[in-house]
Amino acid sequence: EAGSGSACLVAGPAGIGKTRLTAELAERASARGTTVLTGRCIQLVGAGLPYLPFVDAMRAVCEWPDPGSVLAQVGSRLALFEAVVAELDSVAPALVVLEDLQWADASTLDMVAFLAHAVRERRILLVGTYRSEEVRAGDPVRRLDAETLVLEPLTPGDIDALVVARSETP
Repeated sequence: EAGSGSACLVAGPAGIGKTRLTAELAERASARGTTVLTGRCIQLVGAGLPYLPFVDAMRAVCEWPDPGSVLAQVGSRLALFEAVVAELDSVAPALVVLEDLQWADASTLDMVAFLAHAVRERRILLVGTYRSEEVRAGDPVRRLDAETLVLEPLTPGDIDALVVARSETP
């Protein structure tokens, strides 16, 4: 909100709560008047669909036909990346949540990397999630320039503290 954006990755095993955490963040951001855009990667059998989570997310604020025609209209990848940044700037402050980046294709990860750099000067928070058990050291998603929050299972002591905090009686 203050004008300095950032990028963050949320990692953890399937079912640990990455989506729940980003949903809570989105709810709180929306309540404060922030534009919330959410997109998801999907696991395909063959080649990935370039820019799929961005197309998914940006539909809420602009008309996007298929990514190939968007790319053809703007003429270059740089122009496409700049167009996305300009669109996000026009709806800022903005929260962009991209789920399941472990399934993202190289073009999508390139755009994520570009945005992670570009948001630093804007009122945009970029949050991506990925399943840590599906990403090896050296995989492209691990090379993104973003802080990473690793979610781990609660310990028995954490569970006890949570139950006590949520109980009306000790």
